[in-house]
Amino acid sequence: MGVSSDIVQKEMYAFKDQGKNSVVLRPEGTASCMRWLTNESDLINTIEKEPVKLWYHGPMFRYERPQAGRLRQFHQLGVEHIGGSHNLKQGPIDYGHMIQTDYENIEAAVQCLDSIFEHKLSFKILLNNLGSKTTIKDYNDTVLEFLKANAQLLSEDSQKRIEQGNALRVLDSKDEEDQNFIDDHLFRGSMPSIDQFIGGEQQDAFQELIDLLKEL
Repeated sequence: MGVSSDIVQKEMYAFKDQGKNSVVLRPEGTASCMRWLTNESDLINTIEKEPVKLWYHGPMFRYERPQAGRLRQFHQLGVEHIGGSHNLKQGPIDYGHMIQTDYENIEAAVQCLDSIFEHKLSFKILLNNLGSKTTIKDYNDTVLEFLKANAQLLSEDSQKRIEQGNALRVLDSKDEEDQNFIDDHLFRGSMPSIDQFIGGEQQDAFQELIDLLKEL
């Protein structure tokens, strides 16, 4: 949840209580998990070798625009997989570990839905492949240059994100004209797609994950 995200910029419930203390209602569960983990020194010291797996459930609050399907108080169930040498060290990525982690998390979500709805709910799993940290940085930097040249055609929020150097947040813009601009240039090929930056190993790992999920 970055500082330039819509959650932080527009949707936080922040106010002063009767004691003039600043209070923010939690908008999601990841920050709480990380705050707890930083106070567990024994886990912090071993997290590189033995990842920590957490889950959470509870009420969350976001100052959403009132419309169908959006509630300002809602309940969220989530999981966190923190640690492991493949994401704590600089060096070769352990794709086997990464695939297993992704598979376990998605499998847990599927089992949860099946259990709640007694296998009567039909749903689709939508996956995206962002490659590695290097992939994301290289793609962000390339798209940023394209967006800078066309900033005057985008919304004020997107222009601020361009100034902050966060091109990927622009791609997530909820502004209809922004989305039309992005979709049009991706379709015509004038704006690069992230697929052009993802290497062969990353593509193979993503396909392996898809093949495993087909067996669920």
